Amino acid sequence: LFVVARHAEENYAERQEYLGSLSHGADEMCAIHEGLTEGHRFYKVVLTELRKASEKGAEIADLREAERATLLRRMNEPPPTFTQATAQPAAAHAA
Repeated sequence: LFVVARHAEENYAERQEYLGSLSHGADEMCAIHEGLTEGHRFYKVVLTELRKASEKGAEIADLREAERATLLRRMNEPPPTFTQATAQPAAAHAA
């Protein structure tokens, strides 16, 4: 009985060291998990903001394309004749 107790006493420091390393490993794993979870949330927010910016950019590009098409259409129209040019201001004053 004393031999067994003495053997167990000799291993006590090793067991304490092993349990300490397990505890440290568990703490590190929890910290890594927390960091990954936080990073996942961060990148979800970033992705949402990038999608919004992309949609806004697409809307602006579509508006500019419509403006361009209107301008090209106006440039390709024949210039107004003298009677058309003088008739428009008179119509505007009548309203």
